[in-house]
Amino acid sequence: MAVTFVAAGGIVVSSAVTTINVVAPTLAADDIMVGFLLGKDNIDHSGPAGWVEIGTQVNNTTALTTSMWWKRAVGGDSGASFAFTKATDNNTFFAGVIAAWR
Repeated sequence: MAVTFVAAGGIVVSSAVTTINVVAPTLAADDIMVGFLLGKDNIDHSGPAGWVEIGTQVNNTTALTTSMWWKRAVGGDSGASFAFTKATDNNTFFAGVIAAWR
């Protein structure tokens, strides 16, 4: 069976918080959710319980941090909100989106 793209939720953007609540798209149990985060700073991100970090890239010369997280969907995850955080509210761009594959 081939892996297929299911959907992506809306992009969440803020510049005045340490936590963004990223909403999962409509999906089914056992779909794979991937959360993509971007911060216009050099601050590492943290994921919610049950999410596994795929990797983080911090670029200290351009003040940019990206990270990816994944989680296998369970009942109740469709359209649910997940809180991703950074350690400091530095009034700088912080964004995230969740996409799903089946």
